[in-house]
Amino acid sequence: MSGTLRVRPAYLTLGITGLVLWLGPDFAAKVEYARTKARVEALRDGPADTPLKMASDAGVLLTQQVSPSVVHITSIVEVPFVDGRGRAGRREEISNGSGWVWDEDGHIVTNEHVIRGAKSIEVQLETGDIRRATVQGADPATDIAVLSLDGSRLLPAERASKAPPAGTTIFAFGSPLELKFSVSSGIVSGLGRTAGIGRGAGPTFEDFLQIDAPINPGNSGGPVTDTLGRVVGMSTAVADENAGPGVGLAIPIELIDRIVPDLIAYGQTVHAMLGVQFPRRVRSDQAAFLEQVGLDRPAALLQWVIPDGPADQAGIRPGDLILSLDGRVTQNGSEVKGRLGSAKPGETITVEIFRPSSQETLLLEVVLGDARRLTTRP
Repeated sequence: MSGTLRVRPAYLTLGITGLVLWLGPDFAAKVEYARTKARVEALRDGPADTPLKMASDAGVLLTQQVSPSVVHITSIVEVPFVDGRGRAGRREEISNGSGWVWDEDGHIVTNEHVIRGAKSIEVQLETGDIRRATVQGADPATDIAVLSLDGSRLLPAERASKAPPAGTTIFAFGSPLELKFSVSSGIVSGLGRTAGIGRGAGPTFEDFLQIDAPINPGNSGGPVTDTLGRVVGMSTAVADENAGPGVGLAIPIELIDRIVPDLIAYGQTVHAMLGVQFPRRVRSDQAAFLEQVGLDRPAALLQWVIPDGPADQAGIRPGDLILSLDGRVTQNGSEVKGRLGSAKPGETITVEIFRPSSQETLLLEVVLGDARRLTTRP
C-alpha cells in the first residue's frame, strides 16, 4: 500500500528557518555579494573597447593633436589706478591669457584684450620653451590680435572652414586661472549671440558662438575645436563674469579668417558698414510694436539712414525694419552689426526689409561701405 507524504506549511517554514539559522545570519548577504562579484568580474573580463572607453581615448588623442599648437601668454601691462590719497597714476600688472599658432612663420592669434597696453609679452609653448613676442596687429572692434614670435619649429593649428551648428561637441583649450595647457569639453549651445559686452573698450562686432565648455579668466584667446581638432572659434569671454563659468562666448572662425590676414599684412583691418543707425535700446514693447505694424517675426528697427550711404543708395529708409542679412535673421541692431563683422567694404549683401508704410517686404542688394568714411550721426 502506497501513500503520499504531506508536509504541513508550518513544518516547512520551521525547516527553512532552521536552515538559515544553521547557515548563519548573513547568508543572504553572502549570496548577494557572490552574485555582485561574479557580475563585476564578468564586466572586467569583457570587451576592452567599450563605447565609453573609445570616446575617452578619442578625447586623449585629440588633446595630444591640438596642444602643441596652443600657447600661454604673459603680458606686462600698464593700468591706471588711484591711491589712498586720491592721486591718479599708472602701475604695472601681469596679464595672462592664451593663444594658438596660426602659421609656421611665427604668428600667434589671441584676443586683443589679452595684450592691450602691454609693455612686454612672453609666449610659452607646450614644450616649455618661452619666447619674446611683439604685436603684429590688433583690432579692438573684433577683439582679435596677432603676435609675432622669433624662431621657428611652430606647429600651426588646423582650422575649420566655418563654425559648426548648435549641438556640436567642442573642446576649449587654454590656461584658465593660470592652469596652463588645460582642456575642457562641451557643446555649441547657439550661434550669432550678442551679449552686450561691446561697451567701452570691448568688441564692437558681436556675433559669438555660445559654448557650455567651462572657460575662465586665462582662457581668453585659446582655440575652440571640433572633434577633428580643427579650430572653429576662439574663447573671448563669459556672458556674465559675476556668475562664474557657464555661458562661454567664442569668436567664430569665419570672422577670425577674415581679420587675421589683414593684421599680418597691414597691422590693422577695415570694417564694412551698412550706413544706418539703430535705437540705443530695444523697445520694451517690441513684440507689441511689431504686431502693430503688421509683422509676426523678429526685426531690427532703423532710426536713421546716412544720406548717400550704402543703405540709402540701395533704397533703405528710416523706419524700415531689417528682417535678415543674406538670409540670416536679425532681431536687433547689435545682431545686424555683428553679422557685418566678417564682411569687407565693397561686398554686396542681400538685405531683407519690411516697410510699415506700404506693408511691403523687399529684398535689396547693398554694396557695403568703408566704416572709416561713414558716420552714423544724424
